[in-house]
Amino acid sequence: MTNSNEKFTILVVDDLAQNRRILKNIARHAGYTVDECTSGIEAIQYVYNKKPDVILMDYKMPEISGPETIKEIRKINGLENVKVLMVTARNDSTSVKKAMNAGIDGYIIKPVNIHDVLSKIASLLN
Repeated sequence: MTNSNEKFTILVVDDLAQNRRILKNIARHAGYTVDECTSGIEAIQYVYNKKPDVILMDYKMPEISGPETIKEIRKINGLENVKVLMVTARNDSTSVKKAMNAGIDGYIIKPVNIHDVLSKIASLLN
């Protein structure tokens, strides 16, 4: 018997390996197909070749931030409406507003709660 979540791809974007590992394990355990990128630039290159169903995006990364990455991804034909969850320790109003203006679909505060991550992913996929 196959898991119905296997048909969905989650892209985890975070510059820290530990954060990627945590999010990948959560999503894989729920049966999702999971890919990862270590930077915003890598994520932009990734989405030209594959269209993930949900992107779990870190806020603060070197070279290009999560919000800046989202703005660039949203400019790519066919990805204007890709679902994006910002996953970050930043919860100040300025950061939240900047992420919202970039076009996120949800905000998750680190350290993450497994049930929160999975319920937000599921709600975006329905």
